[in-house]
Amino acid sequence: MADTFVSGVGSKLADQVVVQLYTPTYLFWAGGLALYARLNWRWLKGDLAALSETKIVILAGAGILLLTASAAIGQRCEPGLIRLLEGYHWPRALKRLGAQRFERRWKKNADVWQALASKVDQNTATQDEKERYTRADLYCHNIPPDPADIMPTALGNVLRAAERRVEAKYGLDPRICWSRLWAVMSKDDRDASSAARDALDIGARSFLWGGLFALWAPWSLWALVIAAVTLVGSYAWMVDAAAQYGELLEAAFDVFRFAMYKSLNIEPPADSSHEVELGRRVTAYLWRGAGNFVFTKSAGKAPDSP
Repeated sequence: MADTFVSGVGSKLADQVVVQLYTPTYLFWAGGLALYARLNWRWLKGDLAALSETKIVILAGAGILLLTASAAIGQRCEPGLIRLLEGYHWPRALKRLGAQRFERRWKKNADVWQALASKVDQNTATQDEKERYTRADLYCHNIPPDPADIMPTALGNVLRAAERRVEAKYGLDPRICWSRLWAVMSKDDRDASSAARDALDIGARSFLWGGLFALWAPWSLWALVIAAVTLVGSYAWMVDAAAQYGELLEAAFDVFRFAMYKSLNIEPPADSSHEVELGRRVTAYLWRGAGNFVFTKSAGKAPDSP
């Protein structure tokens, strides 16, 4: 009976790990148990051998409840953790110091970009200069150009820069307009955006449970090493995932903003010179109902809408 129960439990756990991507939670508890067993193996082996099948079933059930509850609690903490790692809710002085560091780096790379831009355009730059130009361009791409918008972390700057690029081009605030744009996006594009966002969440999940792994340090100092490596790796994963998500966010507005205007019964801009102004008006209207619009007669249909 115990073998059947444990087999079923294992199958259910595998489903949760693969489908819900709760692997970090299970690795946290499995790693802690392994470190504990390493110090208390003789006692643990003898104690487990003395357990009846009924107690094994009860113990396994309690383990499932603990793991599932831990995963659920961790998932609830992920949005707040991401915002914290972006640089929100930091002490003002610490936030200012971090932002100033990125501002200095942005100015340095912007100077390199400007110094080499003419050479690259005229195709007179050396290979080394082209590489420096590209690196500077990519760095500035992921930092908001306005010092007031610069965040104290790389993660915060990557996400903020994507938002500001959309606002600069179209006057639309992604924080307000994204849900409306989502409604008119094609299914493939929604899936791609969701996958990029899921990757960011997975990184946050790994960061959370990797940091908590340090709690097992009293049983082994290796827990601190594992925690440090996981924190560094998870954060790098998050920055990369945020960059991909930001590019997809910007691409969605590039491609589907006219479909969003049509679905709102608002006439799209006739040319790019008026687009920013219209985008700002639409953002204000969607957020607080401000402004007046002459609506078109019929709403547009979202592509691939269900």
